[in-house]
Amino acid sequence: MVVDPSGFTIATGNFTTTAAAANTPIQVRAQRLDATTLNAAEQQAVRGGLSVAVSLSSSNANVGTVPAAATFGPNVSSSSTAAFDPVAQGTTTVSVITPTGFATPSNQQQIVVTVNP
Repeated sequence: MVVDPSGFTIATGNFTTTAAAANTPIQVRAQRLDATTLNAAEQQAVRGGLSVAVSLSSSNANVGTVPAAATFGPNVSSSSTAAFDPVAQGTTTVSVITPTGFATPSNQQQIVVTVNP
């Protein structure tokens, strides 16, 4: 039996918000990856009994941050959310930080967030 690699992707597209806005949810998905290209192939549940925290980074913390990880576990198996916290005007790239034991997909790894005043 062949087991394909798995990883995590961002399912939310690029978005614009304002500095005073409430946090914006960012959907993160567990994915089966194509073994050759590592492209996301299909959404899949995290293995039963496994808990995984998937952190997201912001390339410019002066514009906004993602303070808490998306958590996958017994009650959240294939899709979870983290939240973007806008700070000030500007643009930042939000990226997945691949957890240990998982592959890094070749697509759907980052989004661009623009924060207006």
